[in-house]
Amino acid sequence: MLLTKREEQLLKAFLHVGKLSMQDMTEILQVSSRTIYRTLSDLTDSIEQYGIEITKHGKYYILTGELDDLPTELEVLVEYSPQERQELITYRFLTENGYVTNEALQECTKVSNVTIIQDISDIDKRLLDFDLKIERQKGYRISGDSVSKRRFLAILLTNCISVADFSTGNFGSFDILEADRTRLASQIVNKQLSGFPDMDARMKMFFAILLSLIGQEQNIENLPNTSKQALEISQKIFQAYSKQTEQFYSIQEIIYFASILDELIIKRQ
Repeated sequence: MLLTKREEQLLKAFLHVGKLSMQDMTEILQVSSRTIYRTLSDLTDSIEQYGIEITKHGKYYILTGELDDLPTELEVLVEYSPQERQELITYRFLTENGYVTNEALQECTKVSNVTIIQDISDIDKRLLDFDLKIERQKGYRISGDSVSKRRFLAILLTNCISVADFSTGNFGSFDILEADRTRLASQIVNKQLSGFPDMDARMKMFFAILLSLIGQEQNIENLPNTSKQALEISQKIFQAYSKQTEQFYSIQEIIYFASILDELIIKRQ
């Protein structure tokens, strides 16, 4: 049975949970209700040949029919929306060394040369806010300072991974995230930022990812002034993280992390 990625996610959820509400499906797929209805319609067509239907009972949708007749192996058709495709391309640019060719991008996304060129143009526009740009030679790569790239990568991963998947360590194809480091970073961030009740789970997720992506010491220039509160919180976070990872982190990293806390949390209180 050939399914799109969203159809596969929904079918597996139905088989695992039994019944799903619109809210359940929205959280699983992280898409609009219109897209949910379209995916339900497509999935209905896909499983019809096995005598199985999707029916609604109250606010829940369930599978009806002989579920044992479904094939055990699902063949998934990788089908990306323009947004998903551009996220995938950007991730490759941020995590691969050297240039990525147009041909390589066509191969992994299954789209034409013209579509890739348009995607690159759209990505380039988004990068401007982070003082980054796409460099074109024998392929493409993102040029700019490493700290800006790291922040943009953290934002990208935060947008691409659902809170539910992140909490269970399911990062999909985003293999730059190491499960142990990310779990540790999440535990420390949640503890140290618990005093900000208005900060939602996705913002905590962003700071956990940002922390987990920090590697070897880097020289960060032009650091902004930070508040005493942000600096104290950042110091506690890095003290705990350094102890657990047995790795040294520079004062520049601590101040930089504090500046992001100021920008996104403390100065908005």
